[in-house]
Amino acid sequence: MAPPKNTKKTTKTTSISAQTQTTQTTAAPGAPAASVPPAGVPPAGAPPMMPPMMPPPVVPVVPMVPMVPVAAPIPAPPKYPRIDRDDDEKNFYVYADVPGLTLKDLKVEIKEKMLVISGERKCPFKQSQPEPPKEGQEPELKLFPIIERYFGPFERKVPVPENVDINSHKSVVENGILVITFNKNQAKK
Repeated sequence: MAPPKNTKKTTKTTSISAQTQTTQTTAAPGAPAASVPPAGVPPAGAPPMMPPMMPPPVVPVVPMVPMVPVAAPIPAPPKYPRIDRDDDEKNFYVYADVPGLTLKDLKVEIKEKMLVISGERKCPFKQSQPEPPKEGQEPELKLFPIIERYFGPFERKVPVPENVDINSHKSVVENGILVITFNKNQAKK
């Protein structure tokens, strides 16, 4: 039995590389040649391909609005000023960190067998509000101050031992350290 005369003989050669994919079709002798478009091109009459991916849209940069410093007081740390207590054979000592303060800025007193250290640290910075921008003028960008140290009123209570003469205390401030000295009661022999 002989094959029919108008039969196409097709040979496909596929080569895949990073750039293209090629397909070739060869027609049988005497038949018209069929054309196959290269990869990436839709065949005639096919719906159009999806457009290539677009980069994300560029977001415009919004200018910073000047920050206004808030003049609200910062709450005192739970135990301020920081203290050390020590004693020797004759005296009882309390050391308190009070940077920037003098003895005139502090109040040292005894209440109900407790040593009470109180006072107020004033902020040395001028806390001003920025000027609002004039019409047609851009606002001036300024950094607001960073205030991490405590400023404002404080009070610290320190228990005093029983063997101390509470009426004999002396207070001195040297290099930002308040030193309070109490005489110990003399033991009866």
